[in-house]
Amino acid sequence: AAAAAAAAAAACAAADVAATHVCSKALPANARKPVLRAALAAWLEQAGGVPPGNETLSVSGGETRVSSSSTRKEKRTASQALAFELASAAVTPTAVNDLCRDGFVVLDDVFPPETLLAARASAEHLLADGKMRHVGQEGRDDAVAVLDAENMPSSASRYGGLVGAAEALLAFPEALRKRSAEKVGTSSTSSERVKKTASSSARTLNRLLRVQPPSRLMLAHYPGDTTRGARYVPHLDNDPDDPLRNEGEPGLRGRDRAVTAILYLNQNWEEKDGGCLRVTLENNKGEVDIAPAWGRVVLFDCCRIVHEVRPTDAKRWALTAWIVDGPADDGEVA
Repeated sequence: AAAAAAAAAAACAAADVAATHVCSKALPANARKPVLRAALAAWLEQAGGVPPGNETLSVSGGETRVSSSSTRKEKRTASQALAFELASAAVTPTAVNDLCRDGFVVLDDVFPPETLLAARASAEHLLADGKMRHVGQEGRDDAVAVLDAENMPSSASRYGGLVGAAEALLAFPEALRKRSAEKVGTSSTSSERVKKTASSSARTLNRLLRVQPPSRLMLAHYPGDTTRGARYVPHLDNDPDDPLRNEGEPGLRGRDRAVTAILYLNQNWEEKDGGCLRVTLENNKGEVDIAPAWGRVVLFDCCRIVHEVRPTDAKRWALTAWIVDGPADDGEVA
């Protein structure tokens, strides 16, 4: 056993274990456990398994899970394991309750600083390299770049810094499904009753039970530093009155959008910069302005929340995933 442990230690020493050096880093409180768990998964992979005497060690959601009776690997890379841990830590029961009740929820301290810094640096590279394009849509002043979820930039490229943030947003659907299933399972409301309930809260919960990751993400830049007052007028992301909502491939149509997930990449944002996400509350209850603060994630129901980007006087970055609605019981997207 001692020889095996020594061999494992030697293998780790010879490998690149930079990904496991996280204990001394300053991490947001909500990101500490996910990052450490993902680092443990990476260490176990590099070590070639669990050291003798530690067979009960388990890494939930990571690449490796070990029990006293078996050893098996999950189909997740180390970066995807971290992404799922971050999303799972952010999507708490309270977050799901708020999302269902209000139609939106604000999540802070989700991402480690290095993930945000890398994403912002790559976003700036895309802008500098002329890769951002104006949509040409009346009422919006942003330029965008589309990321293919199945063909992400190489981590070694100028744009690879966006991968960590993108993978985390893509992990939110699974986290939302699991937490919503727990909500149904621990309440007196059955899954069938949720489907038949007409309330907006129940409809949101019904969508959350079947959401799926999108095949595309969008990076948006508002040039408030050069075009004062850059904005996006009020709109619904899944608008039943939009004549174009049924156009496009399944999964990319406006009608397929269930939940919008936005990550803001605006360091040192100040109130004077403007650019808040303005959310219109249902039933004429007023409006809420949400600052696009560094690392903040906003989730909202695409069918319920009218929103806009208020005029901004500073450079404003947002990475968006339109989480899609999965098939309903009849096989159609609801």
